[in-house]
Amino acid sequence: MVKIRVGGGFDVQKIHRFVRNDELLVGYPDGIEHPKAAVQMSELARKLHFGDSVIPARPFLYDSIISVRNDLNRRIREMHARSIKENREPRGEYSLEGIGAFLVGAIQKFVRGSYYKNTVPNAPMTIRIKGSDTPLIDTGQMINSTTYITRKKGPKLPKRKIEISGESR
Repeated sequence: MVKIRVGGGFDVQKIHRFVRNDELLVGYPDGIEHPKAAVQMSELARKLHFGDSVIPARPFLYDSIISVRNDLNRRIREMHARSIKENREPRGEYSLEGIGAFLVGAIQKFVRGSYYKNTVPNAPMTIRIKGSDTPLIDTGQMINSTTYITRKKGPKLPKRKIEISGESR
């Protein structure tokens, strides 16, 4: 899962936003197997996002969040304003769950779009094997598995230097 932080810089593995004592994670949880490949969805998403020796990096989680940055920031500001005004957790589209659903939709829309088809297209051999020139989508299973979760944040730990890698959450 990718932790989302709005406000400040965007950083693929450590993009967090803590709202009161909650945390929003968007992406692919461990434990869900891809039906065609003998790999978990989280591992497949990590490989497609970061790339490897054969697959070029297509940082779709980062890029999709950046593509909706202004709307996301507006929703976060509205969520905080409503929380203060109503003195309770906001509901609906301006709640943490509403923002999670918005981000899932943004990721799915971005991946289905033509950004990577134009910037990092599939290799001719991949197009022949797959039968499609659309990067990141083969069966649609991974993109349809995009989800979010909210959870309570634990006590704040001292800051440590963290390397960005394909860690799973």
